[in-house]
Amino acid sequence: MNEMRKYTVLITGADRGLGFELAKLFLEHNYFVFAGRYLEKWNLLNELRERYPESLELVTLDVGSDESVHAAAEQIRAKTGSLDMIINVAAIPGKLTGSIFDELDFEDMLRCYNVTTLGGLRVVNALIHELMSSFHKLVVNISSEAGSIGTCWRYEGFGYCMAKASVNMQ
Repeated sequence: MNEMRKYTVLITGADRGLGFELAKLFLEHNYFVFAGRYLEKWNLLNELRERYPESLELVTLDVGSDESVHAAAEQIRAKTGSLDMIINVAAIPGKLTGSIFDELDFEDMLRCYNVTTLGGLRVVNALIHELMSSFHKLVVNISSEAGSIGTCWRYEGFGYCMAKASVNMQ
């Protein structure tokens, strides 16, 4: 294994999809990865930990919960005093149907906004001192075309689109 300094990254939503693929990529490039996991029964991260036992720490993390984020931050602080990077991938789509003429589920939109937008901010806020202790200090918030004012093609899914637009402002 390459003995170069391992940079340290926290990836939220690392259970599957883009978050999982980013975790794999960073591990392959000799980073130490804190993988925020929400889906405890999803086994991909367990399998990845078997391949990288010294470089992968699984962190139970529900970015929509203050308590969960604070507990995850404490777990990370117990392992390191600094983070080089936080990558906020965790998001939920909410209900992706319904036009302005339909009855809209505003509670669902609030859940989507709480996780998709405030979740990343909540994580950065909880770990800002560890991030500022690093020379690199990088925060990456993953968005999509859904958050674009100019190129979004969607006519439904208000909660998700508005949450991703807020991520862009963040």
